[in-house]
Amino acid sequence: MGATELITRQFTIFVAAGAALFVAIVTTMVAFVVRYNRKRHPVAAEISGSFWLELTWIVVPTVLVLGMFVMGVRGYRVMRQVPEGAMTVKVTAFSFGWQFDYENGKRTRELFVPERRPVRLEITSRDVIHSFFAPDLHVKEDAVPGMKTWTWFAVETAGEHTVLCAEYCGVGQSDMLTRIVAVPAERFEAGYADKAAQRP
Repeated sequence: MGATELITRQFTIFVAAGAALFVAIVTTMVAFVVRYNRKRHPVAAEISGSFWLELTWIVVPTVLVLGMFVMGVRGYRVMRQVPEGAMTVKVTAFSFGWQFDYENGKRTRELFVPERRPVRLEITSRDVIHSFFAPDLHVKEDAVPGMKTWTWFAVETAGEHTVLCAEYCGVGQSDMLTRIVAVPAERFEAGYADKAAQRP
């Protein structure tokens, strides 16, 4: 399972768990309001507590949080372990745009990648802090001046994916848009080998 698929599954599980807890808590609150309202019980009853109830609301949340923590660590490991054979692309952010430098010396303003091949991005910034963000690929990494950060991804099918800056970096931040264009491997290699071409 790739990083994108794993993160999507984990995100779905977290949202579903949160929604289930929300429904359970609100339902319990409404039930208590109806059952123990002042009209039905003008005199409050003395409640001494319940060992098993208290144990349950300690153990259950602890198990849920630890489970989400373990899943998060697993997802983080997948995100930080670049598969062998990954293509490296240097990403330079600037106000207000992106520059992509490939291993063979090509330079583009849109990121072209072959489908089904891991791509490692080495990211930096020319001026202020930016953030490389491809929402539908679940890729996000800050671009920091004087520092190199990195991330990786792989696109399973050919297509286009929007890239934007997720860090407020100035008045032109909303215009800081580009694309990841995934193409079949044969087409990518043909364009990559063409020294005269400006992009794959």
